[in-house]
Amino acid sequence: MQDLTTIDSLYEAAVVPDRWSQILRNLSLQVDATDGLIISNIGPRVEMLGSSERFISIGQEFYARFGPDNLRTKRALQKKIPEFVVDEDLLSESEIREEPLYKDFLVPEKYGRFIATHIDIPDGDTILVHFEGDRRDGPFSQRARDHLNALRPHMSRAAVLAARFGLQQSRMAVATLELIGLPAAVLSHAGQAVTMNDLFAAMVPGRFQDRRARLMAVDTQVDMVLNNALASIAELGFPAPVGSIALPAAGTFSPAALHLVPIKGLAHDLFSRGGTIAIVTSLGQINQPPEELVQALFDLTPTEARLVNAVAGGNTLKEISLSENKAETTTRQQLKQAMAKLGVSRQLDIANLLNSISSPVRLD
Repeated sequence: MQDLTTIDSLYEAAVVPDRWSQILRNLSLQVDATDGLIISNIGPRVEMLGSSERFISIGQEFYARFGPDNLRTKRALQKKIPEFVVDEDLLSESEIREEPLYKDFLVPEKYGRFIATHIDIPDGDTILVHFEGDRRDGPFSQRARDHLNALRPHMSRAAVLAARFGLQQSRMAVATLELIGLPAAVLSHAGQAVTMNDLFAAMVPGRFQDRRARLMAVDTQVDMVLNNALASIAELGFPAPVGSIALPAAGTFSPAALHLVPIKGLAHDLFSRGGTIAIVTSLGQINQPPEELVQALFDLTPTEARLVNAVAGGNTLKEISLSENKAETTTRQQLKQAMAKLGVSRQLDIANLLNSISSPVRLD
């Protein structure tokens, strides 16, 4: 069952970053963690938001002493699965016992029990969402994993916008949409364009049409998915199942992705007439996208991402089933679930869709 209160708060924090601290405290309680941390710009310029000032200080000291290339963070970022992982997924018991970051730092501070996921934003940024507890309490439970994994797609969509404004910034208004450096529009609860920045306006009417009923995509297949996603936000408060929509190359427009971020909570003070922010991220130019990009854009499981990539590559369901040693009926059902997330109805559409997607290009 979806945790609607938490989902609402995630989308609120997408445009009101001051809300992240309370969200991290609440999520920590929900999964029996002590504290939570969001780390942005993994590298020389690490930015952090935490559930407490003390834990932010702990995190800053951790990165000052062990650096962003420490063994745990490095291996967490290498995990190419869109799921939360724990210490035991990354290190052996002997490594945990001997690793200085555990024995000399985390464990003495009553931490060292870790569950985290990294979110690759389609324009190239990386965010690590990280919860920590006392090592003596043992690994995080499967229930904690399941709970956080169910929320992960919403964390990912919220992070697209939050990362662009900077985790530490809380100033926001319609006029500052241009500051995120991406085409963006505020849509009403009915899907009508309330306002849009110049970058988004440049895609009207070539890629989008600003109709009285709602914002529409020129591509009929894209518009069907967009319509369903907007209806889902109006009914449920969040996009299900498709919150990121592939935009194929069209005319002078390169392949791109459209992300729908519902406006929640205090964000309504900034966008009083808005229900959703629509953001477009540009994509570069390769023939076959990596599985991790497909997963990030469409909230697929690793199995679903492998499957759609195999179908796009011309493999039949029988060939895929034989290679993975499973029944063809199982493969067919998994493909059906994946196609629902992609917003397509034919296997041919999978190939066309994935061939229009490419590796992300940073927009500075």
